Amino acid sequence: MPELAPKARVQGMLARFDAVLAAGDIATAVGLFADECYWRDLVAFTWNIRTMEGRDQVRDMLAATLATTRPRGWQIAAGEDATESGGVTEADGIGSAVARLASAPVLRHAEHSTAAIYGYWPGFSEQGYQWRYGIAAGLAVIPTNGRLHCICLSVSTARFRHAMRRNPAAGFHATVAELAPELATELAGSAPVGGLTVFPGRRGFMRQPCGQGWALVGDPGYFKDPVTAHGITDTLRDAELLAIAAARGSDADIEDYGAVRDALSVPLFELTDAVASFAWDLPTLRTHHEALNRAMKHGTEHLAALPPPVPVFNGTRLPAPAAAMRDAAPARRSTA
Repeated sequence: MPELAPKARVQGMLARFDAVLAAGDIATAVGLFADECYWRDLVAFTWNIRTMEGRDQVRDMLAATLATTRPRGWQIAAGEDATESGGVTEADGIGSAVARLASAPVLRHAEHSTAAIYGYWPGFSEQGYQWRYGIAAGLAVIPTNGRLHCICLSVSTARFRHAMRRNPAAGFHATVAELAPELATELAGSAPVGGLTVFPGRRGFMRQPCGQGWALVGDPGYFKDPVTAHGITDTLRDAELLAIAAARGSDADIEDYGAVRDALSVPLFELTDAVASFAWDLPTLRTHHEALNRAMKHGTEHLAALPPPVPVFNGTRLPAPAAAMRDAAPARRSTA
């Protein structure tokens, strides 16, 4: 019997998965996963962004959420395909019902992706930010809330699959020791709050941001590799721009939102892909980060130039920020 193509295998698995979840059969559903597996939930089940690692965590998550979420109709997203790389069958796509129903086309695909392993450590002595780079690996130390430091290791997806997938924790600590021996010493004997989180990586994309009666903000419309740590910033920026356009209310304003999103995002998207390639030496990496800095500053300056928000109740209208949006878009389009 000829071997099924990757897309047919994924569709068959999703059909079985759909049937057992509809029946509430958690044990059979968990049995469809490999012993070493990951489930990245983007709000749908846990109302959070969480990665379940291994069958036990998948089982616990389904036991806690299946009765209330009642998922149906599992399928590969429209416009996406299943591929196979290194023996792993993938059905890429950060799912969005709006994007799927609107048939929002993907305008750009990234060529590279990184995997990330990260955790939050208490009692860390360093102040400020740290960034370290080595062969197909990068390390970030970022202070965050509650006197915790996020320590995030990024590696090429090839390195993750070949050397870290079976034991991410061991790979994390070995690579931290390679990039920052003094940091590895400080981490020895301690543990992150809540354990390590693993993101196995996926290539970024940019979908058409808007159309007649719909618009996309955040990962459904624009996902870039987390290696440059700038995703949530762009999401909040686009939410602000879309809110202004929606309050203005015309089709032209929504179109302006799309043009400005692309003008501000394309340079960041392409530079992030260059960093994620790991095809650089340190002088080239510095050039990439200097260009990233300029692109980020441009976005900040654009937001700072917008008029302050005002009430829109009782018929009050916003001032005309769309003109400022139109002014920014053509110049950025010509350089994107």
